[in-house]
Amino acid sequence: MGRTIGGGFQGTGATLYMCIGFVPDWVEIRSHDDPGSTIYWDKFMFDDDSNVAGGLHFEYGEATQNELDEVSGIRQYYGGTLLSSSDAGTTTYGEGVYLKKQKRDYRYGKSTNQKANYGEGDAVADKIDTWTLDTAGSRSGHFNEDVTGTYIGAGSPIQIDGLWYRIMSVTAAQGEAANEVVLNAAAKSGVVQYIGGMYGEYVPMVAGETSKDGFVILDTGFYVNTNGERCSFKAGTFDD
Repeated sequence: MGRTIGGGFQGTGATLYMCIGFVPDWVEIRSHDDPGSTIYWDKFMFDDDSNVAGGLHFEYGEATQNELDEVSGIRQYYGGTLLSSSDAGTTTYGEGVYLKKQKRDYRYGKSTNQKANYGEGDAVADKIDTWTLDTAGSRSGHFNEDVTGTYIGAGSPIQIDGLWYRIMSVTAAQGEAANEVVLNAAAKSGVVQYIGGMYGEYVPMVAGETSKDGFVILDTGFYVNTNGERCSFKAGTFDD
């Protein structure tokens, strides 16, 4: 049976290795900052002069498609690279060369992170565990603690009393005062159970790690993967 996964990341404007754990048969990447800009590739794509070996780029609403060759689109990646510091490059969240999926809960402050595998926290001090809706019917409210702003920001998924929302805006060093946080929908005051990273769950791998299978994004910002712009992808395998 075919397998499908998806995720989000921030473009870097340079070649990106998406280490998803398997070699996909097809990949679709969409830019969020250039709406409708999409690259699609699958393993069957080829023509007489190999101009589509890297896939096709298209914009929704436009008839023209751009052919991507084997050095300008998407290519399968077979992993197994033991990364050095030069391979890994800048490993700040939102950057990186080799990306892996790592779901982290960033509600914790550096001194309050007591759970394993939660990574570095983004609360200034105390754990963020309370959401207060400041005006009934609005989407704005506040937390019980400010955010540092390295990981939590616009785009972060947040779970409140079992329901999922997205943070639309919050500024670094803010969040604790009234109306400093805006969500995509009104949420009643309640318990904050999770806050994810604003650039998605794919984070930079570091020196000493070994890359897993996945795919390479060779487009360096002409269509998708523009530096500083958000993207999402879907990838999978066919049944046959």
